[in-house]
Amino acid sequence: NMYACAELGSMEFDGLVSGERNYKACFNYYLKAASKDHPKGCWMVANLMLSGRVKCKFDMAWEYLNKSIELGSISGYNTLGLCYLRGTNPENKVDLEKAKYYFEIASNLGYIYSFNNLGKMCEDEGNIEEAIKYYKISADMGESWALNKIGEYYRKNGDLSTAYIYYSKSIEAPISERVAYPYFNLAKY
Repeated sequence: NMYACAELGSMEFDGLVSGERNYKACFNYYLKAASKDHPKGCWMVANLMLSGRVKCKFDMAWEYLNKSIELGSISGYNTLGLCYLRGTNPENKVDLEKAKYYFEIASNLGYIYSFNNLGKMCEDEGNIEEAIKYYKISADMGESWALNKIGEYYRKNGDLSTAYIYYSKSIEAPISERVAYPYFNLAKY
């Protein structure tokens, strides 16, 4: 059952089966799900390979990533954007236009992390106000990293009370999404 395999893959990824993350078992479960055309299964197979958690040939990762998109994986679009942002693609070249294009597709479909990626691209270009717009969308969806980024923005602009609110919200995000930065920022500022 592709759904059961995907669920077991997710549990192995999070370390819920043995208490430790087991990427090999995770990969094997997701590969079984992918063989039955499960979109997340295809994406996770590619993701595990592209992130270096599982060794493979690049062509296989690229094939599963594109298959995930064909099957409707929004995460796949975001990962494809990351591949072009980092130069991890068949051309081995950074292509910021393609990266932004794929992040925008994912964001139009409501994928939370694509807003962070668009914001980071704007921030790297020096367009802080545009970056904050993207981060706020992600923060409004409850994403811990973006909540912390907004807190940093307010702190740097002298509004410590609003920064405190965003840092606190970042800490309150679900544990699987929580980042450590707001703890540091609350302690420091």
